[in-house]
Amino acid sequence: MAATIHDVARLAQVAISTVSKVMSDSPRISAETKLRVRNAMLTLDYHPSRNARGLAKNTTETLGILMPLERDCAFRNPYVFEILCGIESLCSQHSYSVTLLNAMQLANNRSAIKRLIAERQVDGFILHATQDAPLLIKLLSEQQLPFVVIGQLTPHDKHSWVDMDNRHAGQAATRHLLEQGYRQLQFVGTQPQDTITRKRAQGFAHSLSEQGLKPVASDLYAGDNSSANGQAIWQQIVRQPQRPDGIVVATSQLAAGLMAEAQASGIRIGPELGVISFDNYPLAEHTSPALSVIDLDLFELGAQASRALFEQLDNPQHRIQSQLLNLVLRPRASSQR
Repeated sequence: MAATIHDVARLAQVAISTVSKVMSDSPRISAETKLRVRNAMLTLDYHPSRNARGLAKNTTETLGILMPLERDCAFRNPYVFEILCGIESLCSQHSYSVTLLNAMQLANNRSAIKRLIAERQVDGFILHATQDAPLLIKLLSEQQLPFVVIGQLTPHDKHSWVDMDNRHAGQAATRHLLEQGYRQLQFVGTQPQDTITRKRAQGFAHSLSEQGLKPVASDLYAGDNSSANGQAIWQQIVRQPQRPDGIVVATSQLAAGLMAEAQASGIRIGPELGVISFDNYPLAEHTSPALSVIDLDLFELGAQASRALFEQLDNPQHRIQSQLLNLVLRPRASSQR
């Protein structure tokens, strides 16, 4: 039979309440007593339950991850799992667990947020900068709950957030095409109001201006990041007065569809049309030809979000706003003449 807190108290010759205070590392307990209790725990191989530790520390030892959870969301945003792995890696180091919560439902249900808080189901939240985020941020701020946003929504955000430097990534992608000899460049994104697309487009424009160049045509926006919309975008490109010889595409799904449609119309990807996108997973290595990408460290993005939230739990007034520069150029056949 597993040892209980009563067994530990009996062996250490202290009260049960003293064992609880030792588990929470209370400064009111002497070092000698703490050592005696901890030795008793080791002798009995006692492992306090998460609930017991939480009661001792007045915490839940759980973080809530707010993200859209709906049918096919893994296909529309396949990068979320890598971010979740980064979050969990840091949480496990702090003996915390994570619980997934549907941001879409909670954004429209103020009472559900309040119930989470009242029932102390989680100690804090990590949420993605989606269209539901502003309302959730407002609710969490009103309830004074610690939270960190993955993604910068506006230049004036006052809350804690972490993000990849997508403007820098857009610059790196554009410079790569220029270095390969492509000169008539165009940018293709999802939606102009999407923060990631907008910043990558800004980086694209900046790198062109550094070389005294202008885009061959205005930016194009597909609406979402599906391969089907990438195919449709190519049909818009061929109707332009001038066709680009290089394209920076905001997502690899869009790029895969665009390349397939261009090849179906007789264009050789690489020699005639250079294409580069972002994120190595899940399509870039498996397109034909293989897709050049700026690979972003999404695992580290999740880990950094967890670090920021743990710092806020320790110091509620602390705010972290940072952009990560972890990116790697992975050149492949799609951008080789």
